[in-house]
Amino acid sequence: MSQRLAPSHSRQTHAPQLNLCVLGSGSGGNSTVIRLNGKALLLDAGFGPRTTAQRLTQLDMQPADIAAIVLTHLDTDHFRPTWIRTCVEHRIRVFVHDWHLPMLAELENIDELHQAGLIQPFNLTAFKPWDDSQLTLTPVACRMMTKAPSATASTARAGRSALPPTWAVYLSL
Repeated sequence: MSQRLAPSHSRQTHAPQLNLCVLGSGSGGNSTVIRLNGKALLLDAGFGPRTTAQRLTQLDMQPADIAAIVLTHLDTDHFRPTWIRTCVEHRIRVFVHDWHLPMLAELENIDELHQAGLIQPFNLTAFKPWDDSQLTLTPVACRMMTKAPSATASTARAGRSALPPTWAVYLSL
């Protein structure tokens, strides 16, 4: 008589499903979609919502599927202000480093994001892009190679260096 060995527990564990797709990278725009277990975030939003929507359709996604946008910095090739209305409409949270808040405040219609409670400042502390996330993002300060003209005036008024940092984000599960 053979004896069948059964696992010590009957509960199956599933590895998190992490997908990453670079939607584009270059002076015309930068954006990467990161999807984990059905929720998605954009790392930078350097293309407008329409262009992003066209690229997301290739992934069977749409802007409403995005739960958060994490910004490395505020040059227009990393964040298009045309996202403000889309973020409010779809309740997309926008994570931006404390350092960049004065520059963000200068954008037209930014009050809509503030009033909707969608601006999520971060600092050098690791954070989760949504409440039940297994994904942890850890900001890492990087040195920018070029000076952003739009950043120069606002950082000078804020009493900061004219060269703002950009942020790389380390992803961990």
